[in-house]
Amino acid sequence: MDVIEIYTKYHDLRTVSSKEYAKHLCIQEIGHSLGRKSANLIQPKPIRHNTYLCLIGQSGVSKKTTAQSDVLLPCVPQDTVGGQSFSPEGLLRELEENPHLISFLGEFSTLLRSIKGNGHMSRFKEIANDLWSCPWVYKKTLKNKENSYFVEQPYLSLNTTCTEEEFMPNLDPAMVHGGFMPRWILVCAEGGYRERGFLPDNIEYIEQFFKLIFGTLYSITTKNPIKFKLTKEAMDKFESISREIEQGEEFEEVVSFGVRYEDYIVKYADILYVSDLIGDMLKQYNIKYFESINQALINKLAEGLEYAMTGYLKNNLKEVDVSYIDKAWELLRPGLVSTKKLVTYFDEHYFVQKLLKAIDKVKEKVEGNELPISLVLQYSKLKSEEFRSALMTLKQREEIKVIIKETGEGRNKGRKEYIIL
Repeated sequence: MDVIEIYTKYHDLRTVSSKEYAKHLCIQEIGHSLGRKSANLIQPKPIRHNTYLCLIGQSGVSKKTTAQSDVLLPCVPQDTVGGQSFSPEGLLRELEENPHLISFLGEFSTLLRSIKGNGHMSRFKEIANDLWSCPWVYKKTLKNKENSYFVEQPYLSLNTTCTEEEFMPNLDPAMVHGGFMPRWILVCAEGGYRERGFLPDNIEYIEQFFKLIFGTLYSITTKNPIKFKLTKEAMDKFESISREIEQGEEFEEVVSFGVRYEDYIVKYADILYVSDLIGDMLKQYNIKYFESINQALINKLAEGLEYAMTGYLKNNLKEVDVSYIDKAWELLRPGLVSTKKLVTYFDEHYFVQKLLKAIDKVKEKVEGNELPISLVLQYSKLKSEEFRSALMTLKQREEIKVIIKETGEGRNKGRKEYIIL
């Protein structure tokens, strides 16, 4: 078994939460443990393996926070873990002290609400966007140029949770159609009822087992980073998927998400490859069942794991074959499909709500029930295509009618559109 499969089995010992959460969280931690210096050598610049992850599901039932904070967090080397809630200033301060940071954020809706309302977290959007691409250095001045921050070689990964009900209403056009949300992998899963069982007596040793794997991987790659390259067949398949995303009809509405997901496909392929390599290495420790993980095994791993893992992760160019591109796309495709639902819902709901508010304002200023469309457009502050889209939605719902009246005579003759409620 590879590391992700082993981790998913551990996840099942701890919670009824979705296996999809487990897979993506484990992939994120392996990617973060690869460190900033490891990269895939693909144009236009090397792709590094940090990720932004959002787990979406029903409140309580899906056990999102359990998968995030109760199951994964105890397995992560604590010197790489950032605060669970912070201001933009606090994040930059932490990164100055430790540029290699994975942060387990709290409920995403709290952050989104503050960004949308231009609250104290509004700068977080810009900072997260900038740090996603792992710049060589990051300089930022906040609070009227009073506080300046300088982060060398930042490497930031973020994960958070959100219910679908809280997710949609707390977004705005800049978040959805700009660069913020497209940098997040959306993992949607439903929980199912299952009776709670008992934890194994050696649960702390199992946590130490994973902490040793992730910590050792980070220790090795800090000193000897891994370089990855797709094989020709893998590159051909990647290009085929990229064309499907950028030129096909299925994802034409979410291309801004799709181009970031292309980078994630490369990241995931590399990480899946590393997961297999470490899985092969672990066979020498004969870990067939979690019951075999005890103090003696932890001691043995602590003594020899770095040497054994180094043998499998030698400092040379690793060629990632097409099977890993296929597996990566299989894992990521559902997230990209979810962004289609998000954009469709958002555009319809958000623009319609703005149109309805504009109609209410115009009603107060115009006698009768015939509202000039030009005036409604002015009050809505929507772009013409956004306005027409929302208008069509209300017409299809039969909430309004649109009529055209002839105006003026001779050369001044024209037509004017009205909304009829």
